[in-house]
Amino acid sequence: MVSKYKRKSTRGSYGIDKLQRAIDEVKSGRMSKNKASAVFGVPRKTLSRHLMGRVQKPGSFGRYLPVLSAAFEEALVEHTVHLQRMLFGLSTTDIRQLAFELAERNGVKHPFHDNKAGKAWLRGFLQQHQELAIRSPEPTSLARAVGFNKPSVDKFFSLYKEELEKSSFTADCIWNADETGLTVVHVPRKVLAKKGDKQVGHITSGQKGETVTMVGAVNAAGRYLAPMLIFKCKRMSPLLLRGTPPGSVGRCD
Repeated sequence: MVSKYKRKSTRGSYGIDKLQRAIDEVKSGRMSKNKASAVFGVPRKTLSRHLMGRVQKPGSFGRYLPVLSAAFEEALVEHTVHLQRMLFGLSTTDIRQLAFELAERNGVKHPFHDNKAGKAWLRGFLQQHQELAIRSPEPTSLARAVGFNKPSVDKFFSLYKEELEKSSFTADCIWNADETGLTVVHVPRKVLAKKGDKQVGHITSGQKGETVTMVGAVNAAGRYLAPMLIFKCKRMSPLLLRGTPPGSVGRCD
């Protein structure tokens, strides 16, 4: 069986369900092809091809059929989102291997090889299911992930509510503070270079550099304090605060 994804998909904006509804409306005489095309967002040529019976079933491209059925693909999308929300997101290689295993275990004929689906299948899959995207995840420690659960959050807000009711704090008295790390090495912008050069450099303040800790605070009324910057040095110099927001505080670690 040849994968439909060898051709560019045009179903990303309307889906099989809208295509089928457009076909039904035209066949019943309730809509013309032009009106159905405009209402359901289906290209007129695509609608005509399906109405003339030139495809095996709605959503396919002539003799090119999906490797995995719509139900399989929807289950794969749901499983992918579930793992991502559990902080165990699948890489592109993982999902290609999973598609291969699904096809093998369910006896689905496929053109996959090397124990994983091809890159062409992945491109088509992502184009059809635009609720998925390739993202760069933020590193999250296991301790933080384990600590962020429903019982812990419920306990925090229960204690928080008790303190608010007991002391009657106003919004300007409720503060939230957090810290983050700032690198002293900036990331160079893309530059023009001669074609063929294997290495293109750009001067920065360092290659590895140090991390500066920044502490920020804001209250429930929307007021924020100037940040505190903690540098890894023995003696504080006013030059380290050059260009920082007015009122910033510098300290040495």
